[in-house]
Amino acid sequence: MAIQKIVPGAYGADVAALQEFLRQQGFQLPASEVDRAFYGPLTRQAVLQYQQKNGLPVAGAVDESTANAINASLSGANPAKSGPAGAVSRAVFPSAGTGVSGAAPTSGGIAAGASTQQTTQDDNRGTVQGKLVDQDGLPIADTRVSVFAKLLRGEEQIGTAQTDKQGQFSIGYQRPSALNLFARAYDSPRKVIAQSPVVFAAAATVQINFTAAADGIVRSPSVFTALQAKVQAQLHGTALEDLKENKDTHELRFLASAAGAQFTDVAYLFIAHVLATQNKLRDETLVGIFEQGVPASLNAALANLPDAGIDSAFNSQVLSGVLSHSRASLGQTLTAAVNANMIPASYSASQDAELGLLDALRAQSVRSAPYVRGKTPLNDLLNAGAVSASVQTAFSQAFADSGGDLGATWKTLRADPNLPAADLAMLQTTLQLGRKSCPCEGHHGSAFAENALQRTKLGAPRSARLGCAHYCAGPRSN
Repeated sequence: MAIQKIVPGAYGADVAALQEFLRQQGFQLPASEVDRAFYGPLTRQAVLQYQQKNGLPVAGAVDESTANAINASLSGANPAKSGPAGAVSRAVFPSAGTGVSGAAPTSGGIAAGASTQQTTQDDNRGTVQGKLVDQDGLPIADTRVSVFAKLLRGEEQIGTAQTDKQGQFSIGYQRPSALNLFARAYDSPRKVIAQSPVVFAAAATVQINFTAAADGIVRSPSVFTALQAKVQAQLHGTALEDLKENKDTHELRFLASAAGAQFTDVAYLFIAHVLATQNKLRDETLVGIFEQGVPASLNAALANLPDAGIDSAFNSQVLSGVLSHSRASLGQTLTAAVNANMIPASYSASQDAELGLLDALRAQSVRSAPYVRGKTPLNDLLNAGAVSASVQTAFSQAFADSGGDLGATWKTLRADPNLPAADLAMLQTTLQLGRKSCPCEGHHGSAFAENALQRTKLGAPRSARLGCAHYCAGPRSN
């Protein structure tokens, strides 16, 4: 079957045909994407490499020029002569000194934003068509775009238009000969917000897509953005967090079918939204993490839901699975999600702040859990020992970041010059007594530890300290 235009995040027969072609070209694709016919991050990466290798506009999506090249390859034709009206892909390079933002040529010699040019029979008239988008691939509407002819030592404006609601524009101009063209966008009479690379010796009809992104990369909307829009269109005013998915009610499955999406992806969106709302995170943070396979058990859990379905207990386990990963690991995961266009490029600006919130949640989780053994939460133990607030915070964070490795935790604490040695000594005493306190593991463990700590401070002999039997109704265990 002929390959059509396809964007990341898509599913179906077109994606399956694309993946089969890519595999024939030697690209390795994961079963998790091939089995679902899903245009995921690794399929997108393979498309990017194919575009670079074949001198095509590098966007990660299968646009018209890429589809033409693939179809020509499948039919055995010359890709350079494929496409409507014998369209030919031309090399495009940034003009020196024009302030083109990030418009360096790719390894294939094609700058981001350029697309296949089409010749027309009327060589005296030319048309520039295109689209203006922001760094997330969303259209920039109602914005002035001017097209210029680039000269050796100057430039000449040849036409102006306003972008429509889809960010598209079309500008006609007199074309005595092939010109070197580029476009600029303005948000005020003189303030330039975007400039395209130069299209040298432009054909009579040329497509110039460009972006306000600082890196000059023309992106499609992220998988998150596209899915969110599809889901919102089907909710009809119902709050996403109010939906139910259990043995009796299958609203998420209905929503996935109505939106033409996979259940797993809609479940990601739902769980992320609920947890993000509860913990003051961005939905994109958790969707990006889920889409990159963290936690590893999530997909299997969604495929075999308990009778209670996706409830608060299920979501809590998902969050615990996320928090079991270190800040560095989650940072790499989120960066990969941005690079794969799973979440918007603009997310990068808030990534550190989001990781900070996850750090706080991780430390909070550690402090609410029993320390090493028993039932006494770490937070209660530290408070019983009158450990200073700064040392409590430092220990909880280091303990969480090390995954509960005490050796690594103490190494981090002792390397911090802001933590007094006396406070660290009290922390050590508290933790040592906490590990020995109340062998019966009763709920009064913090009281037991507090008594032991107070008597230790006063120098009382061990025999004078209250034992477990003082607090327990039952017999003391050994």
